[in-house]
Amino acid sequence: MNDLVKKILDGDKESFREIVQTFGPSMRVYLSGRLSDRLAVDDLMQEIFVAVYWNLSTYDGVSDLGVWIRAVTRNKLMSYLRSHYSQKNSINTKKVMIEEALLQELDSFNPNENEIIEKLHECITVQKDASKDLIKARYFENESVMGIADRLDTTVSAISSELYRIRKQLKSCVEQGGVKL
Repeated sequence: MNDLVKKILDGDKESFREIVQTFGPSMRVYLSGRLSDRLAVDDLMQEIFVAVYWNLSTYDGVSDLGVWIRAVTRNKLMSYLRSHYSQKNSINTKKVMIEEALLQELDSFNPNENEIIEKLHECITVQKDASKDLIKARYFENESVMGIADRLDTTVSAISSELYRIRKQLKSCVEQGGVKL
């Protein structure tokens, strides 16, 4: 594994796939045993692998790489649980997956939940086709950001940025009262 880490640190980004393929399945099992939401597992795995990639230079090469990655996984999970449960305790209504994923930035805008959902669906209908496709793949078909990036032959960062931009547009549209159809 030290040779693999050295290759990655020397700039061979494709070698990182081997780390994902080697440790991804066990990470998924670990996270799935602690989180019931598959989207949260996918998002957390993505966040963990990004952290592993960017912090690989801090890996000492002496300890087992798997142990180091499990520590990163555990820390990210604990951080996720702390933030997730503190947010959930302040919100009294339970949202379905699409609403939670797309409306997470709308905490300050809190009219009737059904009204938000109706406005959200109106706002989605006026999005460009490419944006609609991303929304559909990520939030309705539960495709991971990594999966979308692979399918579209782009980077995870590019897809994450585009989804962030789309969520901001949707937030703005909903806050302005939706679309007059």
